[in-house]
Amino acid sequence: ENANDDIRTTPPTIAPQSAGTLRNPLTDKEADDLEAWLEENLPYDDTVTSDDAGAFNWLVSVSARVEAIGQGTGDLQPSASNPPFDTKDRILQYYALADLYHTFKGDDWNENDNWLTTSDDADRLDYCNWHGIVCFEDDGTKNVKEVRLSSNNLVGIRLPRSIGLFSHATYFDINGNPINRESLEMRGPEGVNLCLKDGNGGRRHSMRRNLQGTQPKPQGIPTTVGFMTNLEALLLGGSGLGGTIPTQMGNLIKLTTISLHDTYVVLQIPSEIGRLAELADLNLSTNFMCGQLPSQLGELSKLTSINIEKN
Repeated sequence: ENANDDIRTTPPTIAPQSAGTLRNPLTDKEADDLEAWLEENLPYDDTVTSDDAGAFNWLVSVSARVEAIGQGTGDLQPSASNPPFDTKDRILQYYALADLYHTFKGDDWNENDNWLTTSDDADRLDYCNWHGIVCFEDDGTKNVKEVRLSSNNLVGIRLPRSIGLFSHATYFDINGNPINRESLEMRGPEGVNLCLKDGNGGRRHSMRRNLQGTQPKPQGIPTTVGFMTNLEALLLGGSGLGGTIPTQMGNLIKLTTISLHDTYVVLQIPSEIGRLAELADLNLSTNFMCGQLPSQLGELSKLTSINIEKN
């Protein structure tokens, strides 16, 4: 996966309709066109109607309405002269937000105001008015700048691959959510660290097994995080996500803060973290670490705080 791939082509067009009407949902042909367009323009290989079928189905159900919001008209009357959603990035960000909601059981969040609404209210449909979402306007398009969903009862087993579509975001915070409860329940004295050895007898990585011999499933942080190249803060602490730290995090050269405490990732810290010249605060406490810290950390002149306790 190349985090520098460009998003291609233009969105499919929606047929004209009479003034004063809303055609919702799309026709079957338009829905098929939207599905094909999404799959072509995702910057990674994936389908849009498997695990994230709920996200795609929501897009189909409201796409005619969202177009008008993107134009800033507020009147919910899609113009026949404009494609749906008004920009490619905006379609992809709606898709990513809808996928985030379905992946983390959004109906059960503590706060989910306006998320995935089917209301005719333009303000409620605009994702900039959804709980925890902060936007900025770039060349007339409102893009997601910040995702702030800390301590909001997000539950699941993984971050969706579609987080890579938040390419404009500078701040992503899901700290303090029990995303992977199976991993979180394994902390404490009942857990035993197990360091697996590589072929040369060195410590390769670690896992924790409880007394019954179970272990956290490797889910965690997808490689598509490498597409979030404007990120300055990535806060995933307390989630129990598990898995590993992908090398693609080295693409996030604007990062100043990384919080991965209590995520129960299997640490070897990738050497690519040495690319993060702006990094000032790194919290990796309470994970499963074996091996040494990469020497590249010593080259990060702005790194003033690093926490690796309880590994």
